[in-house]
Amino acid sequence: AFVVTSTVPKDRTPSDEYNLQLRREQDNARSIGAATSPDRYRVDTGTSAFGPTVRVRLLNIGRDDPDEPFPVARPLLDVPDEPLYSLSVHRLFVHGGNRYEIAVLAVPAEGESRTALEARADHLADTMVTSLQTCTVRLEASKLEAGEPAPPAD
Repeated sequence: AFVVTSTVPKDRTPSDEYNLQLRREQDNARSIGAATSPDRYRVDTGTSAFGPTVRVRLLNIGRDDPDEPFPVARPLLDVPDEPLYSLSVHRLFVHGGNRYEIAVLAVPAEGESRTALEARADHLADTMVTSLQTCTVRLEASKLEAGEPAPPAD
């Protein structure tokens, strides 16, 4: 599992950034779906303690490129959706001046179904989101108690 974070550009609000992330993932899903199958790249939305969340699931992710590691790059294997070699699930959200991505890359155990693998990866990703957000809230509260300035509002 991976956690990636970066700063929201100064000219974008958290809402603008979330909408841009959602639109980008939906565009990727449409183009990948047209070239492979509609199930290869799935995007939907959810909510978390920090607000709206983009949820992504990809089938048959390839190996890392040292110059563009997963999840910054998401190389898809040039194979059919079945048999399943791997899948990844992603949770993208924005909080204050930061954007976050939780990414889980999963490989099926022998005999494990795609449904079971996806449920396992979803559970890990959602647990990581909850943990990260809980820790972030506690850190922000302790900084406020110490007299440090509050983070930018969402």
